[in-house]
Amino acid sequence: MPIIPVDYSLLPAIVGRFRASYPHVELSLREATSDLQIDALLRHETDVGIVIAPPSTALSQTLTYLPILREPLVAAVPSQWIEARRDGFCGEALAPADFFAAPLILFPRRSAPIFHDLVSGYFAEDRATFSVFQEAIQMRTIIGLVAAGMGVALVPMSMTRLQREGVCYRPLSGPVPTVETGLIWRSNDENAALANFLAIANECMPKVQHES
Repeated sequence: MPIIPVDYSLLPAIVGRFRASYPHVELSLREATSDLQIDALLRHETDVGIVIAPPSTALSQTLTYLPILREPLVAAVPSQWIEARRDGFCGEALAPADFFAAPLILFPRRSAPIFHDLVSGYFAEDRATFSVFQEAIQMRTIIGLVAAGMGVALVPMSMTRLQREGVCYRPLSGPVPTVETGLIWRSNDENAALANFLAIANECMPKVQHES
C-alpha cells in the first residue's frame, strides 16, 4: 500500500502500529509535497497521504481529508547566529521584528499555499518586513539550508524531533501561527488495507496530539 508521509511525529506512531498489526501488508513510503500527494491520489498512484491542510475550495470532491494534528510553528535558526548573538536572535522567544533583514527560507506558495500564507501572515500581523532568500520544497532541505547558515525558517514544532547539527529551535512570541496536518485519501477507495490504516491512525491520534 503506497503512502506518502510529511510529518515526523505522526509517521512513527501510525506506521509502527500498522506494521505490528498487519505484518504481511507491504508499505511503500515516498516523500512528497502536499500538492504532489494530492495529484498522486487523483492519478491512483498512491492510497493515502499525510499533508498540510489543503484549501477546502481546492480539494477535489473525490478526496476525503481528516485533520489529525495541529501544532505551532517555531523558528529554526543557524546555531552560529545564536552563538554570535546576531541582532534579533539573542532571546529565547523570537518576535516578527527580530527577523528584519534576516534571509528567510520558505516553501514556495504553489506547493503549500496555506503554510506559505501562515508564515507571511505572521509577519503581516505585526507589520514586520521579511525577505525570502531561498525557496525549498522539502522540510529536510529547509533544515539543511538553515544548518549551513543560509537563513532562518519557520517550521512545524514536530521538526524539532529532527535534530540537526548547526540548527537551534526557538519559540515564537505574539500570536503564534498553527499548522494543521491531516490524512487524505480517495473517498470511494474500498482497499481493505487502507481502511485498516485509517482505523489505526484514528486510534493513534489522541496519543500523537498529546505528545505534540
